[in-house]
Amino acid sequence: MPIIPLYRGPKASSTSATLLLLVIFICCVQACGQQVAAAESASITGTVKYTGEVPQLKFVDNGGVRRELLEVDRRSSGLRYAVVYLLGEFPEKGDSSADASDEEPVLIDQIDETFEPHVIAIRDGRDVRFRNSDGGNHNVRSATLEERNEFNVTTAAGGEYTHTLHMSRKYSPVRIGCDIHPWMSAWIYVFDHPYFAVTDELGNFEISGVPPGDYTLIIRQPDAGFSEKRETTVKAGEELNVEIEFSTDDVRD
Repeated sequence: MPIIPLYRGPKASSTSATLLLLVIFICCVQACGQQVAAAESASITGTVKYTGEVPQLKFVDNGGVRRELLEVDRRSSGLRYAVVYLLGEFPEKGDSSADASDEEPVLIDQIDETFEPHVIAIRDGRDVRFRNSDGGNHNVRSATLEERNEFNVTTAAGGEYTHTLHMSRKYSPVRIGCDIHPWMSAWIYVFDHPYFAVTDELGNFEISGVPPGDYTLIIRQPDAGFSEKRETTVKAGEELNVEIEFSTDDVRD
């Protein structure tokens, strides 16, 4: 019975084999570098709480109700929509605008005559899409220190508007409102680095991938005028936990 040789394809040239080994080597180096960076970086976790009577908005809505100014979990006293971020000398941050422009727009929905979510934090150059999911008309007006963030548009029922947001001086937020319904508001913080977070419904937050170093940790809640800063040292591989508490005495008109 004749032996039929198996076809193994053309022999790889020495150049092709060398290129393959080089690609594998580069991938291994990158993977090791990522593992080392992850081991050297740190994270900051914590909870922001509010104790005391929750203040109400100055404006009455269409139902004659004064809505609460703050969103507080009744069991844990966790404060939602507080912004936590770092100030300090960071490693090379790259072109944050280019990074952000490749991402999908962040959605802020006008629903039940509110802006949802009420507070967001994004990178410089990120698009924000405003959508009207209510049956009536709204508009979206910004109040800001950064000229590029200024706009005032009508959003009819089912309508949308998208705007690219940029960082303002001293990370001051962009305030969003609806002239038709004055109790509606939202806040957008824009950063040129990734070391920020917004607290969830229980007041919890996490900032991961923080390079070791000395920083100022800033905690802000714009509706009540809350602001606190803490000098913080982050060590390699550390998980730093912080607790922040505001009370009725901290509310600013």
